[in-house]
Amino acid sequence: MYLSFLVYPDWFSDMKKWLIGFSILLFFQSNAQKSHYRYSQVGLIAGVGNYSGDLTPNYANPLNIFREMRPELGVGLYRAFSPIVLMGLETTYKNLYANEGNHRYVAKPRIFTSHLVQANLVGEIISRKFGKHFYKTRWAPYAKFGAGLGVVSPTIADPSSFEAPFIELYDKSYFFLNYFAGGGIKLRTKYKYSISLEAVLHLTNIDYIDGFLDTRLKSFNDVYGGFRVIVSKYYFGKHLNIK
Repeated sequence: MYLSFLVYPDWFSDMKKWLIGFSILLFFQSNAQKSHYRYSQVGLIAGVGNYSGDLTPNYANPLNIFREMRPELGVGLYRAFSPIVLMGLETTYKNLYANEGNHRYVAKPRIFTSHLVQANLVGEIISRKFGKHFYKTRWAPYAKFGAGLGVVSPTIADPSSFEAPFIELYDKSYFFLNYFAGGGIKLRTKYKYSISLEAVLHLTNIDYIDGFLDTRLKSFNDVYGGFRVIVSKYYFGKHLNIK
């Protein structure tokens, strides 16, 4: 799995508290900014990611991370309220995949694939003044966080591999909530264009994204994450003062 401390229930609860706190901070900070700093942004999202849960007890072999990565595509609509605060909505589609045989020896490894669609409210805090007016800022690290709603549709490759009295199958479509955090770096390519490179980890409120539930285990909620590239165009409007 991902680093074990990332999926402890206490850490999950703490993360939600931090997200709520940051959201309140962003709300008051954004409302305090002058309107001439505000601008809109549209981003095209492409990336890769994978799942971590009951079928992936460890990633002792780093190559397994790459073997199980699947693509992600999406679009983001954003509004900046200051040179360092941005909020928006991201919608993405991605595939998930895991093969238990990549992580431990079993005679009949369990395998699942899934379609995942999500719509998330996002917030970004940028470490340097970026965006409108600040063309000379060619790069800037940032932190990212948010929450939203997803739909997952798991498919089990061989249902017989899941046959056991303690296994409950959930191989249908389900809604779920997710909370996420991550970070990256923005690279200015032109005054109205940038490329963002980021890594994000999503926590969920269900334990059957992989299509089953092992009732013997008080397991942690399934997680997923990955690496993404966002190509953005900015709409600054009037009153430009390049710095």
